[in-house]
Amino acid sequence: MSWRRWSRRVRRSLGLPAVSRRAALWILLLFVGLAFLSVTVFSDFATTLSQYRFQHYEPKDFQREEHVEQTSKPPKER
Repeated sequence: MSWRRWSRRVRRSLGLPAVSRRAALWILLLFVGLAFLSVTVFSDFATTLSQYRFQHYEPKDFQREEHVEQTSKPPKER
């Protein structure tokens, strides 16, 4: 089966109209552009995540954590 017959059969079974070569080129360029954009955004997100190092908190972060723990505990009974 040729590529044209197969594409025509699929297009008709899905109920899609015929697409000119110019429209197909625009669709292809749009797809490539969206793929490039999504890869760029994902790589920026992954880079941002890799820069987050929870082992390297500043000392005031530990002090803040201790303060939150102390204030959330109920008062000691005597």
